[in-house]
Amino acid sequence: MNAGDIAFVHFTGHGLQIPDNDGDEPDGMDEALVLFDSRLNDDASLLRDDQMWALLEKLCEKAGPSGQVLVLIDACHAGGGARGKISSSRQHRQYAKNSPDKAPLAAFFACLPHERSFQIMGEDRKPYGPLTYAFCLAMQQATPQTTYRSLFEKVVRTMAGRAFRQTPEVQGELDILLFGGRVEAPPPYFTPLVVLDETRAMVRGGLLNGLHPGTEVVLYPVDTRDTVGVESLAKGFIIDRKAAFGVRAGA
Repeated sequence: MNAGDIAFVHFTGHGLQIPDNDGDEPDGMDEALVLFDSRLNDDASLLRDDQMWALLEKLCEKAGPSGQVLVLIDACHAGGGARGKISSSRQHRQYAKNSPDKAPLAAFFACLPHERSFQIMGEDRKPYGPLTYAFCLAMQQATPQTTYRSLFEKVVRTMAGRAFRQTPEVQGELDILLFGGRVEAPPPYFTPLVVLDETRAMVRGGLLNGLHPGTEVVLYPVDTRDTVGVESLAKGFIIDRKAAFGVRAGA
C-alpha cells in the first residue's frame, strides 16, 4: 500500500464479547472478531477491538493524509470494534480522530456492542449480512458528491426495514467525499423485475423516471457502465404505464 491509496476493509462473519483484558472497557467486555483460524475456547486467537484499532492506525499511516480508509464490520457485537484506546472511562465512547499526517478513517458497524446481527433475505431470496447488503445497495447510488455520512444514512434506511432488531453504528471522519470523490456516478438504468416471456419483461421504473409508453429502452449485459462500443443484447419500448412497466424487447 502506498501514500494516497484508498483501503477498504470488509469483514463479514462472527463477532462476540469476551472479558476485557486491560481495564479500558466500562462494561468489562471487549468486542472481538472470530477469524478463520480462531478457536472459541482460546481468547488469544480472537481479534480484539484494541488490536483492530492498532492495525487500522498502521493502515492510516501508510495511506497518509491524501488517502482514505473505509471499514465495514458485519458481525454480532460489531459496534465500537475499531475504537482507539482511551484511558478515561468517561470518554471511552468518544472515538479518537486521525491526526493530520494519517488518512481519514470511516467505519460502519452492523450493530451496537451489546447487540447481535441477524442475516436477512435479499430480493433474490438469498441470505446476506444486513450491513453488507445495505452497503452494496447504497453504493449503487453513490456519486462523486456522496459523503461517508450520506452513504451511511442510506445504509440505515435500508437496514431499518430489514434488520429492525439491530442498530447500525458509525464512527470516524464522515463529512468528506467518499473515496475522495473518485466515484463513477452510475448511469440511469432499470433492472428487470419479472421476465414475462421471450419478448416482455416488467422493469423497476415509472413515469417519474421518464419511462412513458413508447420510450425506447436498450438491454445491456450486467455490470455495463459505459455503453460506448458495447453491443446491446436487445432493444425494445415501453408498452404499459403501470407502477412497473412492461418492456417489449425486439430488434
